[in-house]
Amino acid sequence: MSMPLGPLTIQQDDDPGFMFIGVRTWIKATSDQMDGRFGLIEQSLPPGFATPFHAHHDTDEAFYVLEGELSFVTETQKISAGPGTYLYWPRHARHGFRVVGDVPARILNLFLPGGLESFFLDVSEAGLTNPPTEAAEFETLQTIATKYSTELLGHMPE
Repeated sequence: MSMPLGPLTIQQDDDPGFMFIGVRTWIKATSDQMDGRFGLIEQSLPPGFATPFHAHHDTDEAFYVLEGELSFVTETQKISAGPGTYLYWPRHARHGFRVVGDVPARILNLFLPGGLESFFLDVSEAGLTNPPTEAAEFETLQTIATKYSTELLGHMPE
């Protein structure tokens, strides 16, 4: 598959998106559309939302904060990130984030190579519309994450 020359419009802003564990999510570009090079999603995150501490073993990941305040955590750092902040994690890097404050946050999330954007759809289709609270829900999330070479490592370190 070869990429066309010039700009390619994949999605307009009128897409309602879907819910991923309580987060409105839009897939802006899929791996298939981008010849495997990358996937891109946008998310609107509610106050207090937090990811598990995790690592992607086949994917590099980058974030661009559009709105709100987030706290990103690695094994050795805590990084405050407001609008205009760009963050990058190479594969295997352990990380997670939390929305801080009383207002929602909005981010762009880039995956290199593409493919991890499908994880968000698979979780949504599995019926996990809120952060897992029961062991069975977390097990479902872990099973799907494993399919995408993502390791869930528990709650984020404080």
